[in-house]
Amino acid sequence: MRNIGDSRAGILIIVILLMCTGTLSAEAPYESYTYDFFQNVVPAPQAYLPQMVLDGDTLGVGSLRSPRDLFVSDQGLIYILDTGNNRVIRIDADFSNLVIIDSFDNNGMQDTFSGPRGIFVSSDGHIFIADTDNERLVILDSEGELVLIIDAESVAAEESEIKFRPVKVAVDPAKRVFALAEHVYDGILEFSMDGRFRGFFGAPRVNVSVVEYFWYRIATPQQRAQMALFLPTEFSSIDVGPNSLIYGTVLGDAGKEQAIRLLGSSGRDILRREGVIPPAGDYGPDFYRNPSRLIDIVGRENEMYSVLDATRGRIFTYDGNGNLLYVFGSIGDQLGTFRNPRAVDVLGDLVLVLDEGLNRITVFEPTRYAAHIHTALEHYYSGRYDEAMDSWLNVARINPNYDLAYSHIGRVYLQKFAYVEAMNSFYLGQDRLGYSKAFQGRRIEVMKDNFGLAVLGLMLIIALYAGASKLGLFRAFRQRYTFSGDSYLARNPLTDQELAEMSRAGHEEKITRNQLIKSLTYAVHVIFHPFDGFWDLKYERRGNMASATTILGLVIISFIFNRQYTPFIFNIRDVSRINIVVEAVSVLLPFILWVGVNWAFTTLMDGKGMLRDIYIYSAYALTPIVLIYIPATLLSYGFTFQEGTFYRLLLSIALLWSVMLLIIGTMVTHHYDVPKTILTVIVNVVGMGTAIFLGMVFLNVVDLMIRFVVTVYTELRFRI
Repeated sequence: MRNIGDSRAGILIIVILLMCTGTLSAEAPYESYTYDFFQNVVPAPQAYLPQMVLDGDTLGVGSLRSPRDLFVSDQGLIYILDTGNNRVIRIDADFSNLVIIDSFDNNGMQDTFSGPRGIFVSSDGHIFIADTDNERLVILDSEGELVLIIDAESVAAEESEIKFRPVKVAVDPAKRVFALAEHVYDGILEFSMDGRFRGFFGAPRVNVSVVEYFWYRIATPQQRAQMALFLPTEFSSIDVGPNSLIYGTVLGDAGKEQAIRLLGSSGRDILRREGVIPPAGDYGPDFYRNPSRLIDIVGRENEMYSVLDATRGRIFTYDGNGNLLYVFGSIGDQLGTFRNPRAVDVLGDLVLVLDEGLNRITVFEPTRYAAHIHTALEHYYSGRYDEAMDSWLNVARINPNYDLAYSHIGRVYLQKFAYVEAMNSFYLGQDRLGYSKAFQGRRIEVMKDNFGLAVLGLMLIIALYAGASKLGLFRAFRQRYTFSGDSYLARNPLTDQELAEMSRAGHEEKITRNQLIKSLTYAVHVIFHPFDGFWDLKYERRGNMASATTILGLVIISFIFNRQYTPFIFNIRDVSRINIVVEAVSVLLPFILWVGVNWAFTTLMDGKGMLRDIYIYSAYALTPIVLIYIPATLLSYGFTFQEGTFYRLLLSIALLWSVMLLIIGTMVTHHYDVPKTILTVIVNVVGMGTAIFLGMVFLNVVDLMIRFVVTVYTELRFRI
């Protein structure tokens, strides 16, 4: 260990840094953003701005060469692992008092590092170094004296096949030493403080597709030997947070939701992922081809944690529930950007990012926006809810589009039993679960205040129903608007000639209206007596094109009403972007395809139904949707989130009921048996899919032709 700092050098460094501070933090060359409930990118104020840059020349230790890691100890000391120079540089929190550790005494001989890639400092000041090329962990005390070396022999006694090349190291308060080794897929290696290997910890889950597993199971032993091994993905970084738990990041195809782990004492992942996007860096279709590559993580106070994305040079910070708090940083050569970021750590509220490409450390300081977020979380976790609300209100004033602020404000109102205010805040924050809790509390209040009126209203409804039944109003209605055994129209359906004659007599409008109403009410008979009902639709002319078209229109209205007016708790769609025309087409197009494909195939399969018959029975089969969707939507306004199962059950019943009626209608209309009906339905579904595919291909060809014509026209226009 060599101390190369003096008072004059320290003063000079501080003066330089202070001079830089005013110009460096003026503007950031990157954008900050969050995601809303619908997973859209929402611009946000800058949370962190670059304050200063530390490099070897600034520190007075010569150029840094490929630094790979840094660590900030509990005492506020900053350790820089200068890998290319095989040394450790230590500086104080004020970036002065430089100490270099480039060698140590090992049983009377000077020993050195070779390509070290990871460093960690325990609470008692012991320095743990992953001396990668020497294939060992080196443990030094706070003065740089050797304490212990853990090498390959410590592992070989238990796992002889492992080549021990440690790249990261961490130590928890229980004095357990954790190491990541290169090309070790079984998990994190765990050691005791005396160097004994205790096994693997927190092995990542193996992700094997169904197809891969199937071929693996049917393959011969020789083929299996040639197949790629189903190995777990590899940890890229670990850290011990203030909560004494192990944070880790995973590379490879572990799945975006598993890119960050929080390991409990048993090694199980206990990370909460309750945000609108999984805590895994950038999210969305634009990032699937080039996803975030998380290479370092640091646990912070109040259950926060920050991760470093090497793909785009961004630092993502999340709260304990997995909500994205803010993003900053980028790839580039400007101040505040990185060429090849390698490590991240925090010094109080300052964030330090090590850049191997530019051989420097960039120090970021929080803006007022980030400071309010940190303060709000600190107050909330310490139980000072009023102070937390004030801070979140400040955050919302700076960034009115920040859903998380409103959600936390709603939680504080909920703690105070101010249910109406909580519901309003949760609504602004798109927090459906919180809204449900506040709604449940408000519902209990309303029921207590209006229990007497509710009982009185129920008694009044019962009295009115009994009176209407006594007076025979329901019987008169049924006789007027439904088919019955005594109905003339039931016994003698009107023919086209009779309708024409009555039209000449001036009664067409009345007869047509009555026929339409009775045909519509007959749909209720069809859904409860499908075999008789569909038979009568075809052979007794109980239905007609007008009533079928009316039912189809009501189905479209029911779907639009459900999508638009489903209550906030259950509606996960962005209602501001709902297009009525698109919604109508999304119902009408499948119906037309079903009717057209059904007619085309059943014509070839000796079906007895004509196109008109198929159209009518298909429309009548959708009657359960008309009868259930709108009432279920209205009824759902009284449900909480947990009670939404009943709402979804009603919608499912409507859809399944309609599907069953379509199958029975196909059987009755075309005179098929059960196997042929099932085959016909399957062929129809496949035919619909084929028609959609061909339609998309046709539209794509037309689009290409139009683009070609436009390109040729543009070229000719410029040349002429």
